[in-house]
Amino acid sequence: MDTETAKLLVESLLDRIERDPESGKARLDGPISNLEIEALEFFRAKMEGDFVRSQLPVISEKSVPSIFHEIELEKIDLNLDSLERGKPENDYVILCLDFGTAMSKAFGTNGTDHDLVHLALGQRASEPNMVYPVSSTLYISRHNKIHFGYNAVIESLTEEATGRQRFDSTKQYLSQGLEQNLKKIVDKEINPTKYEFSTGDLLTLYLSFLTDLACTELEKRNLSRYTLRRFARPRWNEDRAAWADLLMKKMLAKAQILADTFSESWTEGIDVKALRSALDEVNVLERKGELPEYLIDEGVHEAIAAASGSLARETGNRDTYMVVDVGAGTTDFGLFTVISRKGSDDRPKVFEIPNTSKVWRQAGDKIDKILLNYILNQENIVRGDSEYDHVYSDLRLRIRELKETLFREGVVEYTLENDSEGLIDEGSFLKDSQMLEFSKILKEYFVDSLNGAASSRVEEFGDHRLTVVLTGGGASLPMVRELGKGQVEFHDKKLTCVLAQSAPEWLVERYPELELEYPQLAVAIGGAADELPEEGGLHESSGGTNVRYVGVETSYKGS
Repeated sequence: MDTETAKLLVESLLDRIERDPESGKARLDGPISNLEIEALEFFRAKMEGDFVRSQLPVISEKSVPSIFHEIELEKIDLNLDSLERGKPENDYVILCLDFGTAMSKAFGTNGTDHDLVHLALGQRASEPNMVYPVSSTLYISRHNKIHFGYNAVIESLTEEATGRQRFDSTKQYLSQGLEQNLKKIVDKEINPTKYEFSTGDLLTLYLSFLTDLACTELEKRNLSRYTLRRFARPRWNEDRAAWADLLMKKMLAKAQILADTFSESWTEGIDVKALRSALDEVNVLERKGELPEYLIDEGVHEAIAAASGSLARETGNRDTYMVVDVGAGTTDFGLFTVISRKGSDDRPKVFEIPNTSKVWRQAGDKIDKILLNYILNQENIVRGDSEYDHVYSDLRLRIRELKETLFREGVVEYTLENDSEGLIDEGSFLKDSQMLEFSKILKEYFVDSLNGAASSRVEEFGDHRLTVVLTGGGASLPMVRELGKGQVEFHDKKLTCVLAQSAPEWLVERYPELELEYPQLAVAIGGAADELPEEGGLHESSGGTNVRYVGVETSYKGS
């Protein structure tokens, strides 16, 4: 370690020292990284001419277990090719990373919005029966390896370790957690090894895996890894967006270096020690301001990205659509107007209608939890039973797959760890009280989104029809598709809800192979558009609204 690097590390350590308001004494909360320890050792050795580890000041094992248990981490030779460029290559290509709660995707555009760059992440990551989506999960095995994507799912089921958890629903830590929570060290249920990782560390590692999949797919198509990219995100409130957007940009910049360093090495899992060392070194680069941040463009709201590709029209018209983007962690709603001119070569303009954007922080993951409880109740397994922890731990790892089978086939069979067997049919599950409540609130958010439009909009619905566009991994769920049926009252008019076709005409004509998968890819494809929809770009007149979903008593009042 050189003197300048050691100086930066010690300065960072000093910056984290706080003064206790009661005692007045200095204190340091949280872990000390291995590189920071190395920096302290560096200056101690310079002062004393020798170094004996046992003479280090006593630090609690709870705070820094690595001092007591780890052998010195070996330095990893980072691949710093991304730092040598300074600007994106392929300046005509735009990449969008759709970092999802359950599944992640990426797509690109090559000069024009309708010239798509297919990025088969799922196929590259060995996802079964999936070409484009890849599982948003990682698993730290007892063999000191970190596994990613579907391989993490397989490894977690293979180990069958009671009480162990995958690092699932990764995006939820940004969408629902607190900024300070990302600095917390994950517990032994997620990380059984002696090498510490914070929640933010694991998020960065997953984004590195996702980045390398996308970049390797770009190279397969003779395009550079160092392409400008956007990232899709939910409609966060102003406070959350202030820190989460900045954090995502930093993590994605660090992810590029880690992606280059461990490129195409993810399949069999990567050694925990190597990843810990690489993260420490990348964190030093961050403190020195040496990250490829030039590659990271803006965050794109998911509903707006979905509208970007889904609502493009080929004929002259002005239409209004409701877009419902259903993921695993959030459901986004928004009302959009599309204006196009017949015979014009200009791309249709898509405008988000002001005050109609809503986000419900429940979606597919909520249904997972409901289904898990449904099965436990059906088998009369309750908390406190001797078998509860073992059964719950195993079922939690498999519940998403069981849910997907249930809604795909209409029925699902299960076998629990205590050898209990059972069967669930879709109709009975949808009548469960928790599912009825889920469906009710989903409709209330739909109403609240429409309710945000000013009264002057009432004449914009041609033939008194409201076209509903469904996107996201949950677009095919029965209660979601119900939003495109029946009627909704908007002021003194009754609008008939009609489901839009699953994929826009332009995509079906140019890329018929994407038609079935489009709802799940809509955000990634739309987010890579050369020109994104404008938010509130049209004049909105003032006026009250009075919207209700026919036959539904609305209790939700918005947030």
